Amino acid sequence: MNRVAGLAAKAALAYHRRRLWPLLRTRAGDPASAQRRTLLGILDQHASTSFGRAHSFAEVRDGGDYAAAVPVHDYEDLRPFIAEQQRTGESVLTDEAPILFARTSGTTGQPKDIPVTASGLRRQAKAQRLLATMITRSTRVLGGRFLTVGSPAIEGHLPSGTPYGSASGMILDAMPALMRRRYLITQEISAVTDHDERYRAIALEGLAEREVTAIGSANPSTFLRIRDAMRDDWESLLVDVGRRRLTRARELSRLDPHQLHLGDVWPDLATITTWTGGSCAVALDRLRPWLPPTAELVELGYTASELRGTVAPAPGRADCVPLLDDVYFEFVARSTWEDGGSDFQGLESLEVGAQYYVFITTVDGLYRYDMNDILEVVGRYEETPTLAFVQKGRGVTTITGEKLYESQLIDALRAVGSGSVPGAGFFLALADRERSTYDLYIEGPVYVDGSRASESELAIRVDDEISHRSVEYQAKRASKRLGPIEVHELTPGAGDRYRETCVARGQREAQFKILHLQYRDQCPVPMAAIIGDKRS
Repeated sequence: MNRVAGLAAKAALAYHRRRLWPLLRTRAGDPASAQRRTLLGILDQHASTSFGRAHSFAEVRDGGDYAAAVPVHDYEDLRPFIAEQQRTGESVLTDEAPILFARTSGTTGQPKDIPVTASGLRRQAKAQRLLATMITRSTRVLGGRFLTVGSPAIEGHLPSGTPYGSASGMILDAMPALMRRRYLITQEISAVTDHDERYRAIALEGLAEREVTAIGSANPSTFLRIRDAMRDDWESLLVDVGRRRLTRARELSRLDPHQLHLGDVWPDLATITTWTGGSCAVALDRLRPWLPPTAELVELGYTASELRGTVAPAPGRADCVPLLDDVYFEFVARSTWEDGGSDFQGLESLEVGAQYYVFITTVDGLYRYDMNDILEVVGRYEETPTLAFVQKGRGVTTITGEKLYESQLIDALRAVGSGSVPGAGFFLALADRERSTYDLYIEGPVYVDGSRASESELAIRVDDEISHRSVEYQAKRASKRLGPIEVHELTPGAGDRYRETCVARGQREAQFKILHLQYRDQCPVPMAAIIGDKRS
């Protein structure tokens, strides 16, 4: 990269760092005051909307007033308001007309179109700058190019003409040309709908560029997919690289595609920005052996189509700081919410080590919105609790009262695999309420303790490990109210087929998360399409 351009980018990011991080630190010293100010600012902006008038936004003075005036909502509760504002153009939910809808999958089969206003986009862009300035301050990332995989800014248009797509894509499009030139993956590549073609194009761009210093994507499984694309089409890709850069192709030809270490492909790789917790830890376990030990892992933070919620204070840390000026947060203790209670708390009341369901209010018209996510308080930044994602709230099942959590299932499989999930990494446990048992589908080949494991052997091992982690599960198994786990080994490629089917049904690929634990009758993908199981 041009040295002058690098110095200019460094100076611009240093300016943002000096402006943004001290402000966040100040706010973190008194989270209750910061959150009250954020809430009242959002409500004041939207007080004249139909929704704001109906819920007396103008009369709210604090969080207690707000909770009394506004019930908890999910997307389906807000869908009619979003649709009416789109249809009439009136200020129904937000005082600003959305400039974009972030499309993601919905629980009813219809996609969720999350409104993004200009105000909301500015807040997300600020959060992106916070993350970028932290990374550039702490690593050598500005020395080269960035391979960042996300969703295109615009994927289509609603009947009203408003585009739907990705807020992060719009933020990238709005960057100065100086910074945009550092990104290898263009919007045109991100918009390719054929999965194989898109990943081949990403692999080609990545192989052709030696000076990659940063790679980024919400889910670490994306990097595994890129590595697979490189490996599986190695010879053809090298021919294409050679047409651009013969010296680079010759350099790559010395590598073994079957043992493709990303540090060999990109010797200057300094950072990997991705989700590191929850179910993404499974993919990260598979990725780690192919990463250079000197590269820093950067937690992407609590982010979704609905919000940018937290930012990591430094590489290698999962204890992320809530963006106090951008989102108003409410929490209910995990056990309380799952038992039907609703004792709402603010950030300032949370306890380190405890887990909570999170409810958000944003400038984009999400009011007391149930994210159905479980977060854990892992520390403090000044006086503000720091948060880490644990799992989706739906990642808990109970057939006979056993309350099996996705995190328990993942921990059990990692224990069986001596630290990582055995097999190729993809697995899915389906709770069968009719048969009172769990079917565990796991992509093979499966080895345990160095030996090929049979389905029955693996079932016994997993059943035992879950019992160690859940007294309720152990009790239900002992009483035979709950049948033993049944394991089904899947052929290679099953995980890719599952992911592609989910994406085709509306899930955003860049933010795709596998819900590893589900009820069979609620699984969004017919398993027969993936494995041909006779019970699907």
